[in-house]
Amino acid sequence: MIFRSRHRRLWIATIAAASFAVSLLIFFGYKDWSFYSPLSRAWELLAGAMVADWTIERAEQQRPSVRFQDLCATIGLAAILVAALWLKTDSLFPGFYALLPVAGAVLMIVLAGVAHQQQAVISPADGLDWVDQLPLYLWHWPLLSYLGIVRNGVPNTIEIWIAIILAFVLAWLTYRFIEIPFAGKTAPC
Repeated sequence: MIFRSRHRRLWIATIAAASFAVSLLIFFGYKDWSFYSPLSRAWELLAGAMVADWTIERAEQQRPSVRFQDLCATIGLAAILVAALWLKTDSLFPGFYALLPVAGAVLMIVLAGVAHQQQAVISPADGLDWVDQLPLYLWHWPLLSYLGIVRNGVPNTIEIWIAIILAFVLAWLTYRFIEIPFAGKTAPC
């Protein structure tokens, strides 16, 4: 019903705003619930839905300049890096702190797709095209959660990076030896 509506963007934005409002309950002592509940995290996925809707419409219109794309992609990458370095395990996340990595991801995803279509000269999104094909979501959280359990919630930086690298390796192996054969795709790397 919503996806066929003329007002689908308004519906998606309204549901995303309501979900974001629910995520703000973290400031009222509902930290675990705000972090794990799909109600409080749906706005992050809906940001992706808005990106997809915008990208489909944008395909039929004039694209922004390559300089603008590169600037926005750089800002997006910087936002993700700042969030990765600034946020700590005791940060009240999601809530307002989730805006930084989500906005960064939106800028990277939107402009990576647009820049890729226009053959931008240099973009931080270049070289990341293969990452969006990997099922990284299947591996990163279980590995990091298990590491937290094994280390009683205090893994060190080296252990975290090892888990992230292992997640990429397992995601690539999953893509290469499970997804490609079953979907009939060709391997990008």
